[in-house]
Amino acid sequence: MLVRLGDVCCSGLFGNPDFTSQKHLFPIVWAGRRLCSLSFESLEKKGTGMRMKNGGLHIGALAFCLSGFLMLSGCSADDPAKPPKPIASQEAKTPTPEPEPEPEPIVLPGCDTMNATAKTEADAFAPNASGATVKETGLDSFLSQAGPIAREAMAKAVAVKGCSFNVYFTNGLSEWVAEVSQADQVPLIAGLRESDYVESQLGEALRFNYTEEGDPNAFLKIDTHFTYIFIGDIWISIIGNGQLDYDQAALDGVLAANPSLSGESESRSSKTITVQKCGGDTAQEAMAKWAATVERGPWDLTGQFSELSGYDTCASLSWIVLRPEPCCTRFNITPVLLFHYSEYVGLATKKPYAVEGEIRRLGADTISVTYMWPGDDPYGTANTAISTFAWDEKSGSITRQGNLPPS
Repeated sequence: MLVRLGDVCCSGLFGNPDFTSQKHLFPIVWAGRRLCSLSFESLEKKGTGMRMKNGGLHIGALAFCLSGFLMLSGCSADDPAKPPKPIASQEAKTPTPEPEPEPEPIVLPGCDTMNATAKTEADAFAPNASGATVKETGLDSFLSQAGPIAREAMAKAVAVKGCSFNVYFTNGLSEWVAEVSQADQVPLIAGLRESDYVESQLGEALRFNYTEEGDPNAFLKIDTHFTYIFIGDIWISIIGNGQLDYDQAALDGVLAANPSLSGESESRSSKTITVQKCGGDTAQEAMAKWAATVERGPWDLTGQFSELSGYDTCASLSWIVLRPEPCCTRFNITPVLLFHYSEYVGLATKKPYAVEGEIRRLGADTISVTYMWPGDDPYGTANTAISTFAWDEKSGSITRQGNLPPS
């Protein structure tokens, strides 16, 4: 047992490079190896009879070996005289928060840039108008037509810019762009949602539309359209009886003046594409060119009776309504010419009918036409049928849904 313990001790200690490689221990290593070789090897060769005789030598070697283990456990390759390396602080550094950027000031567009669609339409009508077709306007017209919640919201506006656009003899609209905080917009939006206004999304903006029907017994039934658009701290109001889609142009005018309100450039990209398709014949030129192809004339080509306000070379679907010369009785045939941008597509229906009131634009590519025909009493209420026409981009044609007068 003593031999086995000593053999393990000697080979484990004096064969260990961690111990023997330390220069200051070389004398001990040499002595230890010598003592081990004299004691345990001798004991193994001579057998058990030598135990008592050399016992002291064996026990001394074993004690020397064990003391070496204790020395090894207390030593290391590092120089104990050197101070320990400082440990880097593990304390996490709290980043200094960057201050919130100041919001950019709101810019209210002027009348020349507020609504490109209305401006273009008013400029085209200017030669026939007796005065300016585009001018600044105050809030009197708004306050006389808007509801009480809208008037309260407008009273909280930081700044307001209003412009009126005379787009035809009997057609016009006014637009107001107001800076109103989103907190002050909340009661108005809640009130609109509880009313007859129709809510929709216009790009990144929230939109509400409502149409106030005109007198159905009037010679010309004139509807009034109300549009409210909200984006950021800006509230856009459009009120009038114009026949085009002015909503997108109103939003584009605001975003052009306040690019920080738009998180994406999609709406501006769409506008660029649309502008590239604008141009071509004016409404007067288009009417003169294509009215000659329509039977049952002659037609009014001056624009005094025929309706030109629906023609828009920037819209994927627009129209011109022809009226006879001389004009007109209540149920005279009034053909509707349809256009895709400035390209003439054809008549709305193969057989022309009498149109009641004004054609309504439902979107950039959709319109609604109300046709009429006499009832039992030709001077009483007329029979009506409504059809919706839309430009289908995939087929490159116009589709119709709804009803028509009986053939």
